[in-house]
This record gives sequence, structure tokens and C-alpha cells, in this order.
Amino acid sequence: MWGLRHPYQIFISEAEGDSIPWNDIKCVLWFPYFASYEENLEGQKRLMQNFFEYLAIRILASTLYEVQVIVTMNNIRFSQLQVEKLGRDCFFFFAESFPFDESRFGEVPDSMTTKKPMVPSRASSYVFNMHPPSDFQFGDYTTALSNHLCSSK
Repeated sequence: MWGLRHPYQIFISEAEGDSIPWNDIKCVLWFPYFASYEENLEGQKRLMQNFFEYLAIRILASTLYEVQVIVTMNNIRFSQLQVEKLGRDCFFFFAESFPFDESRFGEVPDSMTTKKPMVPSRASSYVFNMHPPSDFQFGDYTTALSNHLCSSK
């Protein structure tokens, strides 16, 4: 999902001839596109929050708990937007991070300047794993989410 402005729409969309075989998906790669938000940190944060919320609905509704999520973005922006917390709020827990090799895979269009020259600004990939809530805690949420997805078509 490179450069999609509103990637969360594909998580709930099941248009005729455009459906994604969710049961076959094992990993979601996302390269967020922040250019339209410029310096609007709240807008950037909302984009990330929407991504995690809608993906969580899709994964929980379809019981796809083994799907791994990899978000590639600037390390400073990751920290500023508190992406780890946004993911955790939607049952995605941070697993690991590693530098994104732009020389091999292409440049990530997410650069930032920092006032602290000691912190290098670079593209990094952040891996999240879904840890679903218990049925005891939230009841039969899977059925409720599935019904909601079916009614939103």
C-alpha cells in the first residue's frame, strides 16, 4: 500500500470484482503518505490512527490474527506521532524495527529535519503483531464486527 491517501478504505471495501482475498494475506506493508498533511501533526496522527483502527476491524472480524503489519516511515515522525501507542490502542503490539534500505528498495517519500542533530533522520520499518482481546473481556466481538462489515458494503 504505497502512497494511498486513505488506505483504510480498502479494509472495509468489498466492491464487486475488487475484493481482496483476506484469508490469503499474511503481511500488510504500508508506506504512509503524509505530503497532503504538511506540518499538521494532528492530521498525520489521525491518518495513522484510522489505519490501525480499520485494519484491526478487518483482522478481528475475519479472525486473521497471524497477519503481520509493517509500517515504513521516518523514525522521527514515528516518535512524534506516537505510532507505537496508536497501534497498541488497536491491539497491534510493536515487535521490532529495522532500517529501511532505500538504496535497494527505493526512496521513502517521508523525510524530516530535526533540531537535534544527534538523532539521525532515516526511513525505518516497524513491525506490529495483532494480539486480539479475549472473548471474556469483549464478548463475541468477531460476529459483531463481521456483521458491521457486511452492512457497510
